[in-house]
Order: sequence, then structure tokens, then C-alpha cells
Amino acid sequence: MKPTLADPNRKWEGFRPTAYYLDSEKVLSLQLTHGPTIAEATIPTTVREIYERFAGKHIEEVDPSSYTEITADDETLVVKGPAFHQEILAAVLNLRSDDIMPFDTRWFWYDSDWATDDVHELYRFFVVHRDRIVLEQITFSDWPGNGYDPSVFQAADSDYGWAHGKGWRDAETRLWYRKFYRETRIGQLMILRSDKPKLYCYEDDRGHPETTALLVRRIYWLLWVLILLAGSVAVELWPSR
Repeated sequence: MKPTLADPNRKWEGFRPTAYYLDSEKVLSLQLTHGPTIAEATIPTTVREIYERFAGKHIEEVDPSSYTEITADDETLVVKGPAFHQEILAAVLNLRSDDIMPFDTRWFWYDSDWATDDVHELYRFFVVHRDRIVLEQITFSDWPGNGYDPSVFQAADSDYGWAHGKGWRDAETRLWYRKFYRETRIGQLMILRSDKPKLYCYEDDRGHPETTALLVRRIYWLLWVLILLAGSVAVELWPSR
């Protein structure tokens, strides 16, 4: 267990290569303030209230920075609060604006990073909805006082009460990680990175693509050597006239 940077009293185990779901109750209860302008964004609210307020509206833009400005139809709202709460709000609103129900998605962590000149860590996920990867990369930050709470991500560890439930769940996890590395641009960049990051449910099971290619070349040349040796033996054994 390790403490978060946002709150040293909050301990967690870190992310691992598995499917995560958003805990709707924890997400929707995150605290924020809002108003028509930055100066007036002092009215207490929650992610739930903002999420419901913009239900059915066409969201043109959700831009989180030091504050979040939401533009939808004829309404603009400024939201302030802990940076992580704003990141989560932007994520669920942007997904829903793309006709993706955020609480019907699976989140797969694949990389972490940290600032070399500041106390700041970030975590990268790709997001799956039903039968496709809908986001190749979305990041969440952890730095002192930013409200980071990793417990909003709940690991999908249920075996559904069946003897082979864990096996099926693990197989699906491997499937999505392999699709990510093979079929998305960010996944392929992970493979090509010079610092050789860990490739989850991919490198361990089937080998790094470069290693596989090298193995194929070695087998190819070994076959040619065997053919030449067999030819030499055949010549030696061929009866002379």
C-alpha cells in the first residue's frame, strides 16, 4: 500500500492490468462549485448535478484546466474545484456527448509517468465500450491537494460464481490489451518506445513483436541450414557410378 500524493492519509495498492469500472456513486458525489463566470463559480454542486443538468443537451466543449468551462446548446457554465474532480467530470460528459454511457465502459490502465521537476504523477488508460476501444488514451493526475481518489475505479474481479469465471475474465482482459497494442496508434507507440515500457498481457504471454520476428528469422535460417546439411548427406550417400 502506498499513499497518494493528493492525500498522504489515503492508501492504495496502485493500478494493475485488469478491467476497471467507474464507481458511479463515488464519481457522482465528487464535490465542485459552479457559476456563470469564473468569479461567480462559488455555488456548491456535485458531478451528479452537473451530469444531470446537461443530460439530453448537445455538449460542444468541455475544457478542464484550472477551471472547467462547459458549453452546450445556448448555455455556458464554469465549474471549479479539485483538479481530479474536474478531470472526472470532463471524462463522463465527453463520453456521453459521444453517445457512450460512461458507467457502461471498462477502463484499462497501461502506463504511469511522473514529472522530473515536480511532485506530480499521472496514469494512462484506454477505454472500452461494448465491442470497441473508444478512447486510446485518457490521463488522470495525482499531485498534492488535487483531490485524486483512485477508489473511483473499481476492479472487475468477480468470477460470477462459476468455476471457470476467472479464466473467462482473464481471457477477456488479455484480448483487450492485445487489441490495444496491435490495433491502436498509442498502443503501437508503446511497443516502439525506446525506454521499453511493460506491455501488459502481451509481452509476457506471446513475446515482444521484435522478439517474435527475430525468432522467425532464426527458424528460417535454421531450416536452410538443415536443408543444406540434408543435401550434403544425400550427396555423400548417393552411389557413385
